Amino acid sequence: MKAFNTTFAGTLVPAQVAGQPRDVLVAADDPEAKQAVLALVEAAGLRGIDAVRCAVLASWRPWASYT
Repeated sequence: MKAFNTTFAGTLVPAQVAGQPRDVLVAADDPEAKQAVLALVEAAGLRGIDAVRCAVLASWRPWASYT
């Protein structure tokens, strides 16, 4: 599960900018957990975005894409 790690907390305090909700990227390999976090994000007045749709995040290796 990954969420709230692409933006500093201080920038999320104003949940909206110019009338638009701030985005929070959410990635998970557990659909129920992802939905729970997306609901939390939206309850905070932010916009949750399903950043990654994959079966297993544990197999993701960021260094593999740089080779």
